Amino acid sequence: MPRPRFTLRWLMVAVAVVAVGFGALVWTMRIEAAAEQYRYRRQLYGLKYDLAMIGVQHAESGIADYSRLADEDERLASELTGRERTAKLSVVDYDRRIVDYYRKRLSMARPRAAYHATMRSKYEHAARYPWLPVAPDPREP
Repeated sequence: MPRPRFTLRWLMVAVAVVAVGFGALVWTMRIEAAAEQYRYRRQLYGLKYDLAMIGVQHAESGIADYSRLADEDERLASELTGRERTAKLSVVDYDRRIVDYYRKRLSMARPRAAYHATMRSKYEHAARYPWLPVAPDPREP
């Protein structure tokens, strides 16, 4: 059996094969690191979405509760006269201001929840396909 000859051509091919192998290894490690970062961001935006939805639910229940209280107090005020009526109407006014406050909070919480849901799905896709490019994040509302 003849001995293999170590020529310069054979040595260059061997170096190229090893370099391609190391390049693939480095690329795989980078992709795994990116996927891990995307999974972390997906989880972060998922938690932020959950918190935003709690804010939406809180604002919606506040609007419903204080609207009901204001309507009830207004009905009671129509039965009263004098100072009692004036006092009850000031309570109605206070309840209406609280309803306005909750409506403002709701108008801010819904877009924030939608933003976090969009970002969560974006990073879910990025974690599944980490070799694809990811667009920059839009500004948070």
